[in-house]
Amino acid sequence: MLNRLLFLFLTLSSTGVLWAQRSFSLYAGPALPLYYGDLSDQFHLRTLRGGAHLGGSAYLLPGISVRLGFTGGVLTGADSLADAKPRQDRNLSFRTPLAEGSVQLVWEWFPDRRYGKGWKNRPHFSPYLFAGIAGFAFQPQAKLADRWYDLQPLGTEGQFIHNGGYPAPYKLVQAAFPVGGGLSYRFERTFGVQLEVGYRTLFTDYLDDVSNIYPDAEKLRQTSGPVAAALANRSNGIFADAEKRGNASVDDSYIVVSCALVYYLPKKRR
Repeated sequence: MLNRLLFLFLTLSSTGVLWAQRSFSLYAGPALPLYYGDLSDQFHLRTLRGGAHLGGSAYLLPGISVRLGFTGGVLTGADSLADAKPRQDRNLSFRTPLAEGSVQLVWEWFPDRRYGKGWKNRPHFSPYLFAGIAGFAFQPQAKLADRWYDLQPLGTEGQFIHNGGYPAPYKLVQAAFPVGGGLSYRFERTFGVQLEVGYRTLFTDYLDDVSNIYPDAEKLRQTSGPVAAALANRSNGIFADAEKRGNASVDDSYIVVSCALVYYLPKKRR
């Protein structure tokens, strides 16, 4: 019994020391979200849009930290950029604003054992890996006659047609799993930089509003109006109702390439 109490005391004491020595940092910088889905098959500069990310980290151990982050940007894709003729004939395109909030666990390959003990004016470099959970909001849009339309409320794959066997409307706020890695470099007592690439596993195939089959055009026109019918099938009659519109067997995803300036909060003197 005495041994158990001693072990518990030492464990709590060690935890208290780690808590007292934790260090914190803040980061912010540009980000580049890259879309992958039914409207992309290769990298195109024309699909790139700027973004930004920011957040903060708390170091639990010298090489392990937990961070909260926010990423914002725009994702785009277009069949007109594809090499395959069927893709060009389909002629779909989209853009969507993206807002993501995440909690991630970060593991540094080379831990800096000075964390929590006062920063030294010496550089510190380390590769790192991260994984976590995120929530993101999106709103796919398409352009018709110089006007952008939100696609989800239109139900372009028959989501609002009753008794047609079509899919239910998709949610515009969903979960994702971010994983990736990067490089961090602290070049001054309280400043550093980081460069990273992260992949997001999604659970939706409607990031681009394309997944299943072409709905019945007349029923869609009656249910959601002529704009919905026009945006659902832009192939000029090449593809007919009930033909394959997207690949429902593979969910969409996106990648975030980012760099940031990091500010390490100085430890308070006691």
